[in-house]
Amino acid sequence: MGHMPSVQPLVGNRVRLRNALGYFASLPLPDIDGALDEIGHAFTDGADGVIWMTNTAGHYLGDPHLRLIVPHAGGVLPLLADRLELFATLSEDTHGPSASELLHRFYYDLAGTLTQSQITALSTIATPEHLLYGSDYVWTRHLHVLRALTTLDTTWPGTDPTWRQLTTRNAHQLLGATPNQTNNVT
Repeated sequence: MGHMPSVQPLVGNRVRLRNALGYFASLPLPDIDGALDEIGHAFTDGADGVIWMTNTAGHYLGDPHLRLIVPHAGGVLPLLADRLELFATLSEDTHGPSASELLHRFYYDLAGTLTQSQITALSTIATPEHLLYGSDYVWTRHLHVLRALTTLDTTWPGTDPTWRQLTTRNAHQLLGATPNQTNNVT
């Protein structure tokens, strides 16, 4: 057996580390009153802020028919989906929907600099009907938006409808718009 380093220096420097790193207190649902009561305690204990979890065991804050749009093709969510399932199994949390079921309910925009690997990973948690296009144009330079469009045009699997037709149709369905109310991209 190798020598285990002591954690005592970390414990002894707790205040210094907390000041250097900071933390946010997580306030879960569905106990809204309890979570509100904890806000004061969190700040008294030195929290830099609070995070109010919008979902616990399938219970959402607000409308139960909430439609969530996850930006940037889900980021790392496609890669974490299997781990979330594993941890739920290990904790024997069988209440509510599985992580995969929850992730399949969300919509995902294709903003950012997508790669073929990201598109493939996203397809493990999202159906084509839940994909939307977002350019991040406000924060992304015009040239980079054009590059992202070219990447989508060249890496998207050859399907009918095209990614442009698919995401336009999905946006119309999600937002309740008809093609003559918006610019119809083909």
